[in-house]
Amino acid sequence: MADSSPALGAVWVLGDAPTVRGFRLAGLAGAVVESAADARAAFERVREQGAALVVVTEAVLEALGGPDALVAHGVRPLLVAVPSACAPRAGPGFAEQLAQRVQRALGLSGRT
Repeated sequence: MADSSPALGAVWVLGDAPTVRGFRLAGLAGAVVESAADARAAFERVREQGAALVVVTEAVLEALGGPDALVAHGVRPLLVAVPSACAPRAGPGFAEQLAQRVQRALGLSGRT
């Protein structure tokens, strides 16, 4: 599991290598997660470091027990699930859809 260190209150990304690399290009800290154990360890680490928002791929969300399991435990920080860049369903328009979801999650909708 490779990662970069964020500042307190930062936005983190947990997912497959292409997804994390893409978000790193936007200046976000991230950790490549290759197993359920990696997902749990990385998520605990970013929580301990005070991340305000964690963007996770759908695979990482499932490895963490899914949204219901996380809500039941009163999870902080705020989580935003995005499709993996490696997802089989990623097709035409995928990059634009992903960018729109992240912009909405960060409150940047409608800004140019």
